[in-house]
Amino acid sequence: MKKVAVIGGGIVGSVCAYYLARDGYDVTLFDEGTGQATKAAVGIICPWVSQRRNMDWFRLVDEGSIFYHQLIKDLDDSSFYEKSGALLSNDRRLDAMYDLAIKRSLNNPTMGRIEILEGEELKSMLPKGSVCERALYIEGAARVDGALCVDVLNRKSVELGMNLVKEHANFSYESNQYTVNSRSFDSVVLAAGAWLADLLPDYDVDVRPQKGQLIEFSSFLEGSSYPLYIPKGEIDLLYKNDGTLVVGASHEDDMGFDLTPDPRVLNNLQSLGAQHLPSLKTAVYDKVRVGSRAYTSDFLPFYGEVDSLENCFVGSGLGSSGLTSGPIIGFRLAKYVMGKEKAGKTSEYVALKM
Repeated sequence: MKKVAVIGGGIVGSVCAYYLARDGYDVTLFDEGTGQATKAAVGIICPWVSQRRNMDWFRLVDEGSIFYHQLIKDLDDSSFYEKSGALLSNDRRLDAMYDLAIKRSLNNPTMGRIEILEGEELKSMLPKGSVCERALYIEGAARVDGALCVDVLNRKSVELGMNLVKEHANFSYESNQYTVNSRSFDSVVLAAGAWLADLLPDYDVDVRPQKGQLIEFSSFLEGSSYPLYIPKGEIDLLYKNDGTLVVGASHEDDMGFDLTPDPRVLNNLQSLGAQHLPSLKTAVYDKVRVGSRAYTSDFLPFYGEVDSLENCFVGSGLGSSGLTSGPIIGFRLAKYVMGKEKAGKTSEYVALKM
């Protein structure tokens, strides 16, 4: 039986390990858990009106949004996923966003109902006191609990025979022979996010960390569930069914792997949130999450086989859309290990040092 090591237990590594275990492979998932972006993500699945112009990126996140339906079916568990819908507000671009959403829905029926709302109908879909006069509603948008998703994947994978090792992975390679923590493997999947360069010292790795922070207000809301609220600007507001409000997340460059909560950033998130929901001004957040996202110089994710390392696969650079693109990337990496799909090279982002 082919032995496979997966290094990194975020959304990419956990999905990859699950599908390998499901196909009968001897899989070991190594995950230290420090700074994982998946567990610190807001968890919004709504990529269809992004201003990013790279169509390869859009096709990936669009396919990623659809793939969740297959993942839920395969896991027989939807506890981490809720089709909540989303309200997007942007006074200057709202009509253009509507036109774009309609156009893209022609190839993606999971987007559901799309319309511009205002007046009493809009007010009924937002918490009392919200400041919003007009918004684009996309029914098919969803919220994903990244931490719960990973927990479900790991539990199912262990039931299928996967070995979960919660410790730092020491990875070495020589002549396409791979060792992780003194154990030999036939194939390796590197899904360590922003820490990828630490695993490949002989390579120039185009991945940098970006610090992200968010705040949570438990039992802040009462009554029915609300759609995601995505205003113009940096923050989003996510309303959970249990009354919790999540506000975030920050995008902080040049902070390295610092995972220390910064009160100035957290207070700014609260102030920005209060512009849309004034009752936040006097509220007290009771939970903070901090993680390190992986970014590339061109802000595009990459995945495939590492140059000069046969059967060593990698996926990284997902940025702030990791929960949207991560599952489909993890699934494809598993297919590469199985030999069911041919992996492309990643030398544009992971290049052997001269």
